[in-house]
Amino acid sequence: MNIRIILIAITICTLLPVSPAPAREGLSVDPDTVIQANFLGINAVHHGFSYLPESVEMGMTAELRALELARVKESGIRMARTFYRPDWAMGDGPWLRPDWDSPKMKALYAWLADLQSIGVDVALNMGWWFPRDVIWNREQHLPSYPDDLHAYCRWLSASLHEIIQVRGFTNVKYVVMFTEPNDMHGNTPGAKPLWQYYKEVLQAVNQQLIDDGRRHLVKIVGPNTSQAPTWLDKATSELNEVIDIYASHNYNFTTYQQWYDMALTIKKMVDPTGKPFWIDEYGVQDFKLRQSGQYGTVLALASAAFMNAGAQSAMLWILNDQYYPEPLKYLTNGDAFLDGKHSWGLFPWLPESRATRPAWEAFVLLSRCMGEAGSRIVGSQGLGDLPIAAVTLKDGGMNILVVNGAPRPREVEIRFPREVTLPLYRHGYDPAASTKLSSARLPLPAAASRGLAFADTLTANEVVVYSTRPPSPDDPDPLVSHVPEYTHEGLTNIALHKAVKVSSADAEWPAEQLTDGKRLTSWRSGPRAKRQEEEVTIDLGSLVAVRQIEVFPQYSGEVGQKRKVEDELRLSVAGEKRQWRRLTLPDTRRNAHAALITAIQPRPIRYIRIGVKGPRQPGPDGLFRAGLGEVKVFARQE
Repeated sequence: MNIRIILIAITICTLLPVSPAPAREGLSVDPDTVIQANFLGINAVHHGFSYLPESVEMGMTAELRALELARVKESGIRMARTFYRPDWAMGDGPWLRPDWDSPKMKALYAWLADLQSIGVDVALNMGWWFPRDVIWNREQHLPSYPDDLHAYCRWLSASLHEIIQVRGFTNVKYVVMFTEPNDMHGNTPGAKPLWQYYKEVLQAVNQQLIDDGRRHLVKIVGPNTSQAPTWLDKATSELNEVIDIYASHNYNFTTYQQWYDMALTIKKMVDPTGKPFWIDEYGVQDFKLRQSGQYGTVLALASAAFMNAGAQSAMLWILNDQYYPEPLKYLTNGDAFLDGKHSWGLFPWLPESRATRPAWEAFVLLSRCMGEAGSRIVGSQGLGDLPIAAVTLKDGGMNILVVNGAPRPREVEIRFPREVTLPLYRHGYDPAASTKLSSARLPLPAAASRGLAFADTLTANEVVVYSTRPPSPDDPDPLVSHVPEYTHEGLTNIALHKAVKVSSADAEWPAEQLTDGKRLTSWRSGPRAKRQEEEVTIDLGSLVAVRQIEVFPQYSGEVGQKRKVEDELRLSVAGEKRQWRRLTLPDTRRNAHAALITAIQPRPIRYIRIGVKGPRQPGPDGLFRAGLGEVKVFARQE
């Protein structure tokens, strides 16, 4: 090569501008300034549903229940908030004598025992809707039932006596007085203003617990309103002698500043009382965001904001997907409810998948590192899109949370007012590297530098916890889930709203209800004088590699043992030429309303045909009718 050309090239390169190294952004921690001296941690709403009949109906087993409990333990939460209503003990009548050994109460006790065994406290919702659950068995107050309020108070007090004093579940430490009572579900007696009646109810509950000698058993949490800080001004001025912990919430923020401003508004209203406050729910309704690794960064931004505002606790909505009991058993709406299953969680409904969603790893990191028992939130100084929060630990150590809220790498320097003599360990969550669903814990890197400051680089949207505590050999191993016998994860119900042909149909129970995604709606055949097989044929529209078929029996309202259906259903599948092939449909159910499930090796299928025989109907005509509740066909869509 010509030497002159080389020299010219070198000269040109030296004249090109050199990009300066990115400036370090300064953050600081002040361990001498205490923001919250009794931090209860980063917690979650996790309902006590796993033993309920509705959960068993939808596939919950003892093995999956144990996995769910292991996940709760791994999550690091110290407290769970749960749904609980009067009908669990009272049945369906107007304030009847409670049955403390009802199936739902036994299910609750089993769940409470599980949480007690792993050291998780419980905040028990004493009814969900207000004022609906004060008059729980109907929608309005009636003159024929003038004693609703006192009956409710007696039920609440008796519940605490039975659960805590008789059954020994001392991990129930808080009662939450309804959910979003400002939204008004049901009516008030004599058309009283909603706030006035809420105030009367809480005062009556407080007095009932005092009279029964049970007020010391729990702390009362309220008003738990949406659109924070609705009602907090009234609550702090008119119910301060009743409420021990103030709570409110909001949704759909995605930046640190938005979450912080919301929490700070609550703090300013509660501060004059000298009492703590909780963020009793939070999250983002964007379903796609919740399925992504970026949601982990959003949760970290929210956690840093709540801690820096001084919240005693914050509860994510919700820890995992769950099927709800009555009256939400069949609910479908635009808020991720589908046929009674609420899909807001960090991991799916376990009978469908044992995977976790990407944000699960971020939440575990946050809860385990920043929510440790006995920790105190201390002062820190960060930036709007680069917040920092810190806690000091009982053993004198410290954990520091830094969140890069920007889609670009950041150079940071974290400063201390005095020398840090313990080594620091780096725990990181990179949302771009966590898109694959996994239950594995993040690795903990080697020690960082010591002194008055240390520097680090955060990748885009990274969440990092710096800890003076090394990884403990006693930490639980990552949950390594074996592949389940069948799974919905990554699969789609391709039968949804597909065309259905039937041999006959009742006009009020048409064929299209078989593929509407709802178990409660059903198809029923026309009446027959003799018992005979009716046929249902679903056309998927094209050949699809089907992996699983689920057939739900017709909803009958019966509770308890299932009916024998092995001889009543016949399942066949075919391709384009309708050459039918019989499939087995094993009946391993333990509940009358559960699905019959057949998992198959992927094969191209277009048509599903079900032959079904129905029982004789009650009534003078004695006619026969067949019926099915829902048919779901699962395949992986590319």
